[in-house]
Amino acid sequence: MVYSCAEMQKIILQQRLKAMGLNKFQLAKLIAGIRERKDGKEYDPRSLSSAIRQALEQPGRSRLETIEEIVEALDGELVIRWKKYERVVKGYQEISLDSSAEEIAEQLLEEE
Repeated sequence: MVYSCAEMQKIILQQRLKAMGLNKFQLAKLIAGIRERKDGKEYDPRSLSSAIRQALEQPGRSRLETIEEIVEALDGELVIRWKKYERVVKGYQEISLDSSAEEIAEQLLEEE
């Protein structure tokens, strides 16, 4: 069976929740604690429940911040790994910014 990325995200999050023996309200309590540590405000876990439920059901349609908090509460971390790329510069020309447009045009024509 082939899963889409969104389906895999959903499966991974729900399996982790189950593996940790947590329900959605317990997860909301953990996230409330994370938010309280971040900004010093007090959060009611009940007010977070619908956003968490939606994020677990449709992670691809949720705010990245919410997914990040869920992953953190489930004792994980998000990692972005960029593919390596190499920038190649072929030939360049230094042009003085205090030159006039005519001088710049002349410099460019001289190079050709």
